[in-house]
Amino acid sequence: MIPINVSCSSDCCSTDIKEGVCPVCKTKGHSVKEVTVKRFSKKTLLNDYTGFYFCKNRNCDVIYFKNNGFTLKKKDVNTLVGLKEGKGLLCYCFNKTVEEVKENKEKVIEEIKKKIKEEGCKCEIKNPSGRCCLTDIKSFH
Repeated sequence: MIPINVSCSSDCCSTDIKEGVCPVCKTKGHSVKEVTVKRFSKKTLLNDYTGFYFCKNRNCDVIYFKNNGFTLKKKDVNTLVGLKEGKGLLCYCFNKTVEEVKENKEKVIEEIKKKIKEEGCKCEIKNPSGRCCLTDIKSFH
């Protein structure tokens, strides 16, 4: 893994997010920064880590895609993506699991918000989606 030191803003990852459509499942996905794709891709992309989107459809094997149809699938990334797998981590900065969210979503959300205020977060380099987990946790069921 590439060591990168980035911190999200105090309001946690408020960025200009664009949308694309996954070429496999046709689900809308959000843009991810170059640093995120570099961090999680097993493949060397010859410095072409820009222009990617994250597909969050749980039934789709694609993790990252480009508008030209190029994809990086589960086998092409170096971590389990809890949002897509239904197990493992949902919050990569503070190690909150799918199981914890299922048990007590509101408690997990409050713990994450508190930790963000106290410590900040590094969602762009720790979370494969490249953004704050809170949106995904709130809608997770």
